[in-house]
Amino acid sequence: HLRFTLPGDLFANIDKIGDVCCPVFIVHGTRDEIVPVWHGQCLHEICQKKGTAYGAYIVPEADHNNLEVQAGDEFYDRLQRFLRHLDETPVSDKLRRQAENSRL
Repeated sequence: HLRFTLPGDLFANIDKIGDVCCPVFIVHGTRDEIVPVWHGQCLHEICQKKGTAYGAYIVPEADHNNLEVQAGDEFYDRLQRFLRHLDETPVSDKLRRQAENSRL
């Protein structure tokens, strides 16, 4: 498994995840043919080491573009719990500084 982005990858998540300070919820399908499931698992592992991982929801037999349909209500239940977690968790000083120093 690669720990870096291949040339031409528009979404260099594996290169950028180390800079993320907010809680991260990884959702990935096991049958994703566009982005392999191990990529999502690697992102989750990095977030766990940094302490930013909320959790990972690996959806059995789901692919890339309609994962929420394949997962059904479970997807929305987990997403709702994550959003509730964000609402109930104070913003860390590190995240506040990152937001203040970011450029769009």
